[in-house]
Amino acid sequence: MSNFLDRLSDDFNKGIKNISSKSKVLIEVNKLKTDIKDYQRQIPEKYTKLGKKVYEMNNKKGLDQSQIQAQCQEIARLFKQIHDLELKIVEIEKQARQERVGTDKSFCSNCNEVNFAEDKFCVSCGFALGSVEMSESESNLNCASCGNAIDDNSKFCMKCGAGVNKSTD
Repeated sequence: MSNFLDRLSDDFNKGIKNISSKSKVLIEVNKLKTDIKDYQRQIPEKYTKLGKKVYEMNNKKGLDQSQIQAQCQEIARLFKQIHDLELKIVEIEKQARQERVGTDKSFCSNCNEVNFAEDKFCVSCGFALGSVEMSESESNLNCASCGNAIDDNSKFCMKCGAGVNKSTD
């Protein structure tokens, strides 16, 4: 009975830790998304202000490039801030996914499929994952192109990226 309660306590603690971690990520991502929306709301206002300034200058004596340039730089700064925040969100979500699956696995940047860290090509879409050396697979399938052992669930060879033909003759 004590062993059962210990396991139950461990599972409960893991669940609480998991919820806490996911909540932290969710809060952080939502704050960044709110900041992005604030910047996005400012952009139309800046465009309107720039257009009004150009119109007024044109009707008076001519265009002052320095004033126009300053407002264009402000708009460009907003777009850059939005882009930087979007990259931050991607990185936070990537780290959170990596923590969930462990360090021995990675995600395909093309289709988000989970792959082993040593895979060179995604098992789902064949996208090149990197240049990590292959380890021996425990499968009876071999790639028709390069002879590499192939996992039974793979759709593509992890060494050369060739499609896997699983038909039995």
